[in-house]
Amino acid sequence: MDTPLLEMKNIVKEFPGVKALNNVSFRVATGEIHCLVGENGAGKSTLMKVLSGVYPYGEYTGEILINGQEQQFRGIRDSEKAGIAIIYQELALFPELTVYENIFVGNENRKGAVVDWNETIKKANEVLQKVRLNVNPGEKVKNLGVGKQQLIEIAKALSKEVKLLILDEPTAALNEDDSANLLDLLRGLKDQGVTCIMISHKLKEVISIADTVTVLRDGQTICTLDAHQGEVSEFVLIKNMVGREINNIYPERQRHPFKAAAAAVEAAKTTGVKVISYDRLITNTKAIDYFVTFDSVAVGALQAQYLVDHATGKGNPLYLYAGAAVDPNAYLFFKGTWDILQPKIADGTFVIKNSSEAVALQNKPSLTREETSKIFAQITTNWDFHIARNLAEFNLTIATVADKGDVFILAPNDGTARAIADVFAADQDVKSFIITGQDAEKESVQYILDGKQSMTVFKDVRTLVQTAIDATLALLKGETPAAQITYNNGAVDVPGLQSPVSSVDMSNAKAVLIDSGYYKASEFTGAAKPPAPSANPSVGIVLPTTEEPRWVQDMTHFQQAFKAAGYNAEILFSQGDPAKEKANVEALVKKGIKVLIICPQGGGEVVLEVKNWSAYNPALGREILKQVNFNVKKGEIVGFAGLMGSGRTELALSLFGNPDGYRIDGELVVKGQKRSFKQPKDAMDAGLAYVTEDRKGDGLILIQDIKQNITLANLRAITRRGVVDNNAEIQVATEYKDSINIKAPSVEQIVGNLSGGNQQKVSLAKWLFVKPEILILDEPTRGIDVGAKYEIYTIMNRLIEQGMSIIMISSELPEVLGMSDRVYIVSGGRISGELTIEEATQEKIMELATN
Repeated sequence: MDTPLLEMKNIVKEFPGVKALNNVSFRVATGEIHCLVGENGAGKSTLMKVLSGVYPYGEYTGEILINGQEQQFRGIRDSEKAGIAIIYQELALFPELTVYENIFVGNENRKGAVVDWNETIKKANEVLQKVRLNVNPGEKVKNLGVGKQQLIEIAKALSKEVKLLILDEPTAALNEDDSANLLDLLRGLKDQGVTCIMISHKLKEVISIADTVTVLRDGQTICTLDAHQGEVSEFVLIKNMVGREINNIYPERQRHPFKAAAAAVEAAKTTGVKVISYDRLITNTKAIDYFVTFDSVAVGALQAQYLVDHATGKGNPLYLYAGAAVDPNAYLFFKGTWDILQPKIADGTFVIKNSSEAVALQNKPSLTREETSKIFAQITTNWDFHIARNLAEFNLTIATVADKGDVFILAPNDGTARAIADVFAADQDVKSFIITGQDAEKESVQYILDGKQSMTVFKDVRTLVQTAIDATLALLKGETPAAQITYNNGAVDVPGLQSPVSSVDMSNAKAVLIDSGYYKASEFTGAAKPPAPSANPSVGIVLPTTEEPRWVQDMTHFQQAFKAAGYNAEILFSQGDPAKEKANVEALVKKGIKVLIICPQGGGEVVLEVKNWSAYNPALGREILKQVNFNVKKGEIVGFAGLMGSGRTELALSLFGNPDGYRIDGELVVKGQKRSFKQPKDAMDAGLAYVTEDRKGDGLILIQDIKQNITLANLRAITRRGVVDNNAEIQVATEYKDSINIKAPSVEQIVGNLSGGNQQKVSLAKWLFVKPEILILDEPTRGIDVGAKYEIYTIMNRLIEQGMSIIMISSELPEVLGMSDRVYIVSGGRISGELTIEEATQEKIMELATN
């Protein structure tokens, strides 16, 4: 075995009462990118501080070897002499100094005792070229964005002839473009012989760039994984990081509009009315009698059959991709594909190229859920465009030329199909490819017409309507609808009524999806107001308030179908409020309805509305917000997405008392009242709270303890005659420590000593103590690990269940999609778009963000 560049053996580092590192061993090969992952507090940064000499020899036990030679670093200077450089998450630059001064600070080029500035500037230009940064070396660092400052830190390291570059959360504060540029630079440095250790909580980035990944947990080495052997996946990393399976990073909750629908179901069911649902988000109740859905097995079978029909000869490269491992529909979809593909895999028509688990099971005609989950661990995209793209890029990076050629690809949906298709199209060794998807998304229809995607499975929502109508008519006639499947909703088994699906490719896409008017939304704008209620309705229908054309078409379809059959239908538009929904359905029950059809969407009470909101920043001499309009409803999470500098944080601050002194124009309505806040206290008194994106700089006092930080924003609640009641403060802080699981020995623990995730919980608790009704969260999970993120998300869901409304600003698009009910996109200080969570995708958000 080759001697590694770095080997750390049995490292033990203790602090008073805590063993931060417990016999950690760690090897890094020359010329690799080695990622170090783990939860906050796992020991990653401590290990790197041992390596870099911050914790010098004698303050730890164990061995450090560089190229096989033991090292005893007495400080950072010693590690730098050995070719080691570390760049921390908090950049160590001097804002008032120039770029070249920062690069060579403490390492100046001298002629005798005098600094040779000409030589310094010359060498600064050389290292700036190495990091691909085109800036004037005489520019002051304070005038540059954080992405460029990060590159200056790397240039500073390269100026010292670094052999081993350590980066601690290098992309935590970067936007997607800057992050992509940085990762691409690291690949380039690798080609130049620089070895890199990268600490990151962004697992997608880890998967995309790592050669090797080491996982730490509770100060111990858990495992080291070889990315080139297919050992690295998000599922595997999370399981090893947290010591348990987190199958869904975003905990499930009943989204806001569906609470009202559940109340309607309850009102109908208690009186013996039959209930039909064709939205699986509200089937998690025993009150649903029938669930109308699409045949997921048939969807998979259609895709697989398309691949089979277009394959000739033997040895065709086959790449399999799947959706979310925890989604039962993903399993059914994959079952449908496997049933068709497996015989052709077994006879050699197809050869699986991207899943060793699938290859090991290729002779099994059917798979158990456990066997499928093993395959999913290697091929899961979580329905995410960027994960799919990164996974496809990784697959092709390790593939041989023989693994390419004329390729066959199974994608779980249209969004991932487009991402994967783009990657395969860009590979010069791929001669041709056939790729299948599902959902008939408009973008994929265009891809099919352009020859970029081969086929899609069309799941026409109108067939769901017809299936619901047929089932209703059967019930009204005293018959029992024939269920094709049993759908387990997490509580009980519900009889499932399946609608058909159809295959669409270039030969019929225009006729089926365009000429039919399926996407001609303009034809339906403002059409069909709800009819006057019938005197004695037989059928009650709850439809959404949205004017999306297909729902309007559904309403008309429902009415015409039941009228033709001799029955009256009364339509209610979803109120979004459980009490109102329940009362409306109870009124229908009294009128005599026999069947209720639920199709929930829509919103509830508007608790915050912003109209024509503009802001002028005198310090910058320009307008930073321009005619912004949006609203927030009770009990929902509204996501705000956009690029860095788009104006999202400025918008939040302008609403929360305008502490930066912008000149504001526009109207703010809170709970039905026009408001004008002169300071944050005014906003707090009106029920608003703001959790800053910079918890260390603006959110917390790091030298104070947990209890002092939690009570800081609401001292009057624990003050008696002008004096803080220490017992009351401890009681309040302890309640929040327990309720949101702040991990610390006591509430008297200094906040600066907590992990990032626990600091974020303290920052959140501080504002929860003011008892807000509208909570603004600015980058709520920035720089914290996946386990802590899950806990923050769980807290957010709990707050929503309690009736709070949340505005969530986030630069992580999967987070926006995973947690939001609606999404506003901000670009250049304007709202460039609003998307329901059903229609939102990363591609659509990015298109609007860059508009």
